Amino acid sequence: MKAIKRPDLQHGKFYHIYNRGFNNRNLFEKDAEYRRFLYYVNAFTGSVAEIFAWCLLKNHFHMLVR
Repeated sequence: MKAIKRPDLQHGKFYHIYNRGFNNRNLFEKDAEYRRFLYYVNAFTGSVAEIFAWCLLKNHFHMLVR
């Protein structure tokens, strides 16, 4: 199996981050799961990145970060 190369992120650049559920399964079933996801995103990225936009759908999400 080929290893996934981690991209070199650069300070001040914008990035579109997205992910989809495995086999197109839902990532979020309840409203509380959306809130928990956003809580953890903020907790782990708040000091190193700014989130300019986000879109959470049942089976995937998008974020624009810098």
